[in-house]
Amino acid sequence: MTLQGWLLYLNAVFLLSAIPGPNMTHIMTFSIRHGLRKCIHSMAGCLLALVVLLSASAAGLSAVLMASPTLFSILKYAGAFYLIQLGLRAWLDRTADRQDVDGQAVLSVRASLAASFLVGISNPKAIIFAASFLPQFVNPSAPQPAQYAILIATSAATETLWFLIYATGGARLSAVLTRPAWRRRVQRASGSLFILFGGILLLHDRR
Repeated sequence: MTLQGWLLYLNAVFLLSAIPGPNMTHIMTFSIRHGLRKCIHSMAGCLLALVVLLSASAAGLSAVLMASPTLFSILKYAGAFYLIQLGLRAWLDRTADRQDVDGQAVLSVRASLAASFLVGISNPKAIIFAASFLPQFVNPSAPQPAQYAILIATSAATETLWFLIYATGGARLSAVLTRPAWRRRVQRASGSLFILFGGILLLHDRR
């Protein structure tokens, strides 16, 4: 991999990570509800999922998925239904309507990590990125493990930067969203985005 190729990858990842997706929506919503410090576990779960997806691509899983339409479809539908379920839960949740909510039904560290990991591992943008986009920056004629390690580290660092930006923005918004009506609107907006992301994944055709 040349320096020019790495810089091209860095710019692409920076722009792609900036676009709101399930991970960023989850991070910001969690930060609004629970604060920036408690959001660290949420960020760690999403980041772990990203590293797992990219590492699976490096291990050749992307080629397996491309060669197995059935396996690809199973993973696609499972991820899509999980995102849609998150969206529906956000719409049906009534905790935002309570005046005494101050972020406050806090998840345990394990629950926060698990929930965030599931959001990240079912992220359609990350799945498509790992399966189709990442391998294009690897030079097949050069040793591949080091190339993948550099690309995965670059993605993880860039994603962490945007996690912090979105989490900080969410924490600042939480000071403004003191009225239940506003919290409910934000919750339903994030729920709608999760349903949208799930729908996009359902409709995605890899051909």
